Amino acid sequence: MKILLTAVLGALMFAVFGSIFSELFSQKISWIGIAVGAVVFFAVWLIIPKSEREMEGGTSLTRGIEETKELFDNWASSYDQDLRNANGILEGYETSLKTASQVCTVSNGVQVLDIGIGTGKFAQLLEAQGAKISGIDLSESMIDECRKLHPGYDLQIGTFRQIPFADNAFDAVVSSFCFHEVPLEERQAACEEVYRVIRKGGMACLLDIMFASNAAVAEARKSMLGQWDDSEVYSLVGDLSEHLYSSGFHSVQWLQTGRLHWMCLAYK
Repeated sequence: MKILLTAVLGALMFAVFGSIFSELFSQKISWIGIAVGAVVFFAVWLIIPKSEREMEGGTSLTRGIEETKELFDNWASSYDQDLRNANGILEGYETSLKTASQVCTVSNGVQVLDIGIGTGKFAQLLEAQGAKISGIDLSESMIDECRKLHPGYDLQIGTFRQIPFADNAFDAVVSSFCFHEVPLEERQAACEEVYRVIRKGGMACLLDIMFASNAAVAEARKSMLGQWDDSEVYSLVGDLSEHLYSSGFHSVQWLQTGRLHWMCLAYK
């Protein structure tokens, strides 16, 4: 919002100062007014924190979909082992999964879709409660690993933007540590796609690396000491809440599950 206001202010400064100098002096001198407007514009721009310019400015993933697919294809065979003692941005990974599964309770026979299912770590916690699991993932290698571990799951290739299931197919849609892979400009559409496949009365449960504010993003980046990945753009709690409500969900609830992890429940 501040960036939009800055742009509007800048345009007004250019117009106002240029017009004033043009009326009082000459056309040539009016360029001095435009220059003054430019100085005011950039002064306001510099006041905005860098993290806020990046987040609200629409910066999206610098990594494309094929690069993301390749990353997880290559990581699939060692993924579970690598995350057993996760550090950095994923510190507390397993604790967050367990906490989310305890909050996102399901009853026996409930149809659950896990988006970005990976090797099935989150899904198996819900299966233990009696859920029937379907899962999608961008990575074929992740799907292969998941199928080895969980042959009873219905697994397909898919993403948040392209869920290969019919409308109202599931009682719940869940996802863990995946939503940040959705480009910033596609996140509203992703929430709408999740809403599409949930039955009335059902819920969405999203667990991910997220932040309460731009200040929290800046603090985390500073504390990571080289471990921060600038190719990722993590959601702000307020932004994702707006996406969910705009998609038709209601009663969105939030819980911080780790130092850098949040989960939300949203109902249809």
